[in-house]
Amino acid sequence: MNRAANIALAVLAVLVVGAAVYVIANNKAPESQRQPAAAGSHSSTTSQQTPSVTITDGPSSLGIDPTSVGMGGSAPTIAFLGDDWTAGIGASAKAKRFTTLVCTQLQVIERNFGLNGAGYAKAGTSGGDYRSQVAKIVAAEPTIVVVSGGRNDYSDDAATTAAAAHAMFANLRTKLPDAKLVAIAPFWGDSDLPPEMVALSNAVRKAVTDAGGTYVDITDPVHGHPNYMADDADPNNQGYAAIAAALEPKLAGLLPQ
Repeated sequence: MNRAANIALAVLAVLVVGAAVYVIANNKAPESQRQPAAAGSHSSTTSQQTPSVTITDGPSSLGIDPTSVGMGGSAPTIAFLGDDWTAGIGASAKAKRFTTLVCTQLQVIERNFGLNGAGYAKAGTSGGDYRSQVAKIVAAEPTIVVVSGGRNDYSDDAATTAAAAHAMFANLRTKLPDAKLVAIAPFWGDSDLPPEMVALSNAVRKAVTDAGGTYVDITDPVHGHPNYMADDADPNNQGYAAIAAALEPKLAGLLPQ
């Protein structure tokens, strides 16, 4: 092989090596851009468990969008007033609380005014009792107002709670003369109902019927089912589903025909 051929081969070898170095250098991310793998991590295609959602206090409008079910703007509205069970504390999502399950089944609009920790005369974590929500409920112009709860009042003075319930239902009747008022017998949970709750139930019954409303006395669907409870105070998805199944036929009969 002559000298010219040797030189050509040497130049070719240098070019090949240089090209390889260039490719490697440009396909290796700088150290500052590389992320260390987390211990026990999996491929990005691995499904992740959905975290539990804690539901906050206050009014919300979920339920059914009337335009999505072909009702235009004429779908009845149910306003729910109550405690942490009405708000859905303990459920994995708002769609799993009993109020939303009922409204979805009945194809009506839901307005939820549940207040965590509140009662007829008991201020909740946000500071107000049931009466603090009356103006908002009136503004919602509901077809039916459903009031649930009372378990947060059980240790308070019975006469005070009874007076608060009576005043609230009377106020709702005055400001919503055409709405149907409904009170649900207070729920307690998986354990037996304390004697104080029996007196409270009677007070709520009298308060709503004096205002021309309806008292719905259903057996607590969570009673005797500890597996229906998310914790010591609130139901889980299964508990709320049981409440919805018991309540839905009662409210269905009160809807406009």
